[in-house]
Amino acid sequence: MPFDQPTIQFGDAGSEVTRLQEDLIAVGCFSEVADGSFGQSTVDAVMLFQEAVGLVASGIVDEATWSVLEGPEASEERSIDISDLPGLTLAASHASDESADAYLADLGVDTGNN
Repeated sequence: MPFDQPTIQFGDAGSEVTRLQEDLIAVGCFSEVADGSFGQSTVDAVMLFQEAVGLVASGIVDEATWSVLEGPEASEERSIDISDLPGLTLAASHASDESADAYLADLGVDTGNN
């Protein structure tokens, strides 16, 4: 059974926003911590995602945006839980780094550039 996909936008907060931010991290559009607060950086990430998939870049997460982001038959059981993907979480935390050195160091790889 599909879960309720509420329309969310700037100023909203809560678990739906956290889920959105985690989904945006997973697709590479959001590089901040998922904090459950729909601020300007979340608006920017939503608009980036919407533009990338051919939706109107409104910054508002409506049914069409949820459908593309999580699929039309998404369920709580099938939605993304970023904590289940520690490697992806680590990579997302370094998505804006100028260099991959910090990411590789976290993985325990010595790049010789220290």
